[in-house]
Amino acid sequence: MHPKLSTVSKDPLYGYTKENPVKVGPPQQGPSASRHYLMCLRDSAGCPFEFRRNGSVGEGVDGHIIDQYFLKGSAGEEISIFIDMYHPECDPDFQDAPVGMTKGSPNFYPIEMAKRDATAASQKAPAAPGPTSVRLKRWWQFWK
Repeated sequence: MHPKLSTVSKDPLYGYTKENPVKVGPPQQGPSASRHYLMCLRDSAGCPFEFRRNGSVGEGVDGHIIDQYFLKGSAGEEISIFIDMYHPECDPDFQDAPVGMTKGSPNFYPIEMAKRDATAASQKAPAAPGPTSVRLKRWWQFWK
């Protein structure tokens, strides 16, 4: 990974306050730039966060609308961060992670989710035979 992709801010308030939000862009892709940035963030265990947008919280110091997101880490910790998505000069890949977080590849997210789901499924008891077991077959198993 490029060294600039995994930098952490030295400012303890960066991203944690409306007055000092993470700045991403470009404006025509603002929401997707915000999601891309959030998918790159990792908790202290190196795992991706689950996140959801809480909504807009008004204007920031530069007059742009600021969005608040709630993040949930792998240990269940909940964090709130603020993002200003109207900065075309701020590529989300090259923006620092807030203090206490790191960054990784956005492609890591679905792979880790799949691993977690597979592990959870393997730890469950096998389903009892019955009418519901037919729905577990894949479409190609019915194809003749």
